[in-house]
Amino acid sequence: PVYNAEKYLKRTIKSVINQNYEEWEIIAVNDGSTDNSLNILQEFSELDSRIHIISKENSGAGAARNEGLKYAKGEYVVFLDSDDYISKEYFSLLSKKNEDVVFVDVMRKNEDSSKYSIEKMSKYRNYCKEDIIRFQMTGEMPWGGCRKAVKRNLILNNKILYSEHQVGEEAIYSFEILNKAENIGFIDKPLYCYNVHDGSLSRTILEDPWGDVSLALKDKVKQQDLYNKYSSTINSFIIVAGIVSLINMAKLYSWKEYVIHAKRKIKWIKENLDVTTEIDFKHMNKKARILYPFVKIQILYPIYLLGRMR
Repeated sequence: PVYNAEKYLKRTIKSVINQNYEEWEIIAVNDGSTDNSLNILQEFSELDSRIHIISKENSGAGAARNEGLKYAKGEYVVFLDSDDYISKEYFSLLSKKNEDVVFVDVMRKNEDSSKYSIEKMSKYRNYCKEDIIRFQMTGEMPWGGCRKAVKRNLILNNKILYSEHQVGEEAIYSFEILNKAENIGFIDKPLYCYNVHDGSLSRTILEDPWGDVSLALKDKVKQQDLYNKYSSTINSFIIVAGIVSLINMAKLYSWKEYVIHAKRKIKWIKENLDVTTEIDFKHMNKKARILYPFVKIQILYPIYLLGRMR
């Protein structure tokens, strides 16, 4: 998906062109860009017939990825955001794999590379499929199309699509592909570089980024008659989504305002938790496990302080 990415787009495309494996194609979905992104895409497309451009009205990254899937022809689909880039080894290492879903480690860098961290998706390699699904459902194992390559036939045969949420559009997609996958693989190497900059969505503070996503995933699980199986993990995700919101609110409001908004969010958590089933603490992140007792009895100040410090 390409939306007003002229600052980074050349580097992104060159990281694919410079792969030491040549049997690839780029499906670049110009998502209503108003800058020079389309011209850059056209320049590259004229030089390399493996680069294909689709233009559409702006409707978000999820919809753009869904549009691109209609045209893809490769065995694997790799999603690459237009401000990120990949290691030149990515496709050659992927070509040696045969699992339905292949996770790769991710390096997160700021623009001058002075700060970076590595998300070790491969640390989950010894877990069974059910654990991996549940870790993904709660966001403890990060979602993100960029973190995994998926066999195209798995996506198409099961009619799997991204949702169109502003944030977390990968959550339902990730659940569905893992649920349908027969096998899951890992490449223990940071092959994807996630570029963290002032304009990236990961730097944007949203009051409630995951609330709607958690309820949408709950609906999806019910539609597929899997709710009895995953109800405890849905409870966990609702709690995690609520706590993420409570922490973000601390960055946005004064203490007095925070109390009002936080009480509403806690009410939302209680209204949406299924009290007839358990809470899956095993697959919930450590921070949420620690903070949930404070949420239950509405002790807000420690959560507020944590949010202000981050």
